[in-house]
Amino acid sequence: MKLLIFSPAAADSTRGNRITAVRWAKMLDELGHVVTVVDPVEFESVDISDFDGLIALHARHASAAIKTFTRLSPRGRIFVVLTGTDLHGDLPSQTDRSATVITSLEMADRIILLEPEGRKLLRPDFQAKATVIYQSATPVDHPPAKNESEFVVTVIGHLRPVKDPFLTADATRLLPVNSRVKVIHFGQALTEDMRVRAEHETAENSRYEWCGLVSHEQAQMQLCGSQLTVLSSKFEGAPSVISEAVVNGVPILATRIAASIGLLGESYPGLFPVGDARKLAELLTRAETETEFYGQLKSAIDGLKPRFDPEAEKYAWKRLLLI
Repeated sequence: MKLLIFSPAAADSTRGNRITAVRWAKMLDELGHVVTVVDPVEFESVDISDFDGLIALHARHASAAIKTFTRLSPRGRIFVVLTGTDLHGDLPSQTDRSATVITSLEMADRIILLEPEGRKLLRPDFQAKATVIYQSATPVDHPPAKNESEFVVTVIGHLRPVKDPFLTADATRLLPVNSRVKVIHFGQALTEDMRVRAEHETAENSRYEWCGLVSHEQAQMQLCGSQLTVLSSKFEGAPSVISEAVVNGVPILATRIAASIGLLGESYPGLFPVGDARKLAELLTRAETETEFYGQLKSAIDGLKPRFDPEAEKYAWKRLLLI
């Protein structure tokens, strides 16, 4: 098939949607398909009639592209990928945004979810054409040795309100005086207020360091060299840092949201309530000081590795495109 992947993020973006689009393009190419990735500007100059299928990341942001593709390639197939914003922000809002998402889903031949809990939020006819494709990751070659003098906790995510980016910093202020926890935070400050707060927190909190935007490779090396990673989001679609942490054997503490439950499981021992810095501090302390609890986290993570294997994701795409 000749496939067009639409990403709302530009080619030079570090946003998750763009990274996913590029990774999928490589995977689909390996399956024998011809793949082109475009952003909204690039989409305008593409000959739509030349493509057999559209993979649209983000039901709302891709709505115009979906309508155009339907009109210019009426026999082409449409695969709509639901993001966290679609599922947890726009769809339940009962606004024009909700109506736009619904229209995109009605036009879709297949709906792609990145974690299974999202299916519960869809009406029955949408559930019937929905499938889950877990985002895979590849272990880092030659990971760095862990610093045993500190208990390093990595936070990877851009600084924006939905990520609750300073919750881990807040939690470190509640730790015992003798704690060895050191938080390293990678991610771009998307507002001036966020940048100022991150710099202030770094200057005032000896357990926290914001390192700003770094390459994906740098973030991965830091992740592998840490004892733990934290995801503090209020809602997510399916953060790639979960699959990256799992395949590299790094335990996770995450907010008890649909994405975390869908990817890690309802009984995963490292889940905590959204916005609860005190509970996060408690889990950080247990992970640092209780060998048995840290072992439970590690064992749970290791058991999930097959779920995020690249061959499993590739097989899921192969099956989907044959339907």
